Amino acid sequence: MELMVVVGVVGVLAAMLLPAMASTRGKARKIQCIGNLRQMGQASLVYAVDDARRSLSGRTEAADVSMGYLHPLIRTTRPFVCPATRNSISTRSGPNPFTGMMELVDLQGLASGREATHGLSYLSHAFIGHWTPYWTEVPQGGAGTRILPYLRKTTDLVVSYQKYHDAFGLAGVEPGPSRFWLVADNYWMGDVTAYPDEADNHGAAGVHVVYCDGHVEWVPHKSFLFQYEMDADEGRVGVPLTY
Repeated sequence: MELMVVVGVVGVLAAMLLPAMASTRGKARKIQCIGNLRQMGQASLVYAVDDARRSLSGRTEAADVSMGYLHPLIRTTRPFVCPATRNSISTRSGPNPFTGMMELVDLQGLASGREATHGLSYLSHAFIGHWTPYWTEVPQGGAGTRILPYLRKTTDLVVSYQKYHDAFGLAGVEPGPSRFWLVADNYWMGDVTAYPDEADNHGAAGVHVVYCDGHVEWVPHKSFLFQYEMDADEGRVGVPLTY
């Protein structure tokens, strides 16, 4: 009888402690995720200083999601993996199909979900202004340049840019470096493209973002679309993308 009482008490204590332990682990993962983004944000700003055009990323077009350009500055793969996922970066190297530069292969593509064992956990926000009259010229490896129908973020652009689209009544607003995204949790996973859902790093609750002034914020699900549009200037007001 005494043994049964002890087992019962232990069971009750375990039931009380397990949710608290899970919550603590979740908070620890979020803190580490914030640290990852701060590292990538600082590395992006250093990259821009060294770049002739002051570009905040080495991405050459929307389809090029590689973050291999940051690896030489960070010198470790740990910050590219969100601790809330099972994503990983292997040591396999290969040419970036857009630039020809040799990079770690797993830095060239986004993970397909939280449980995916290879791929990036984060997305570099390199461009703004889809469906605007603006364009930009970017280098294409050793094959000259290419014109893109949107703008590549530079340190000068994020200071002076005025929004073109009037989604959320934002036309003419100058977001400034504190509102333009640099790197964010991967939110392209799962069934809902480019919107927080259960397959994303932190589920549907929201995403962490490091901004162009270097600070990190948690963007909750309820304000995601507004914050996304403030950054991207794509005329987006709903869950489906405009393109």
